[in-house]
Amino acid sequence: MQAASKDERPEVLGVWDGEEFAFTQSDASNEYWNIAKLLWKYGYSPVRTQSLMKKTVGAFLKMYRPPYFPFTSISETASELGLLRATAVTGQEFLEASGVSKHFAHDIIQASTRVNYAQNLNQIHGLETMVCMAIEGAMSVQGGNWQIFHNMILSSGATLLLNTSVTSMTRDSTSNTYAIKSATQANNAFSTDEQDNEATYHAIILAAP
Repeated sequence: MQAASKDERPEVLGVWDGEEFAFTQSDASNEYWNIAKLLWKYGYSPVRTQSLMKKTVGAFLKMYRPPYFPFTSISETASELGLLRATAVTGQEFLEASGVSKHFAHDIIQASTRVNYAQNLNQIHGLETMVCMAIEGAMSVQGGNWQIFHNMILSSGATLLLNTSVTSMTRDSTSNTYAIKSATQANNAFSTDEQDNEATYHAIILAAP
């Protein structure tokens, strides 16, 4: 995989609120002018957000470094690092409690969370919100970032079952295993045929949006 090359042409950032552009910024403009525009419209909220992001993301990254990593309990580690303050509330509540104005949160931060997560600030927690704002040094993969996860699956050697729904799950207390039955839909838009599958696993993970 290769990092996508950056277009050398000046880029213009615009945030559309449904009726008008709430904010615009151009790479062709002087950096200090762009900063001045932000401060003029939103006061010190951009500065507070930057400081809050560095503090929160910094604590989050410590989770994956000694002496915290490897951890036996993610909840205990998060509590020890003070991250529950960010994860126990919504992004909107976290920003308000930190003195970030509603206008900046709506116009700039929520625009970012919608692009990255397709979620509003009242639908994600504060840590997600801060990670979304940590864009310094961000890169993309030529051909699409989906290739990262695709290659992770290939490297793991895992069996990937797409278009498959779990139909039943039974635990065998004797062998301490789980029998999973699933149905895989035919990879054909004109067919509704399903193939039944059954397999035994030592552990299962339940995940939901």
